[in-house]
Amino acid sequence: MELLSIIRQKYTGGRRRPMTNIVVLIKQVPDTWSERKLTDGDFTLDREAADAVLDEINERAVEEALLIKEAQGAR
Repeated sequence: MELLSIIRQKYTGGRRRPMTNIVVLIKQVPDTWSERKLTDGDFTLDREAADAVLDEINERAVEEALLIKEAQGAR
């Protein structure tokens, strides 16, 4: 964290902190708890029939981004 402060000081010249943009890439996946249906042609999962949910790892990333946002006092 100290290195980050030094870098920020160097690039902002001691002025107000620049705005931080946080980007989290997410992916919806079929719900593993919902009923599954296979396609007739190639016996793969019919994604249209399955409920879509946010991937668990991506959900954690979104939560972490929100924690960072709150810690920095962002709106």
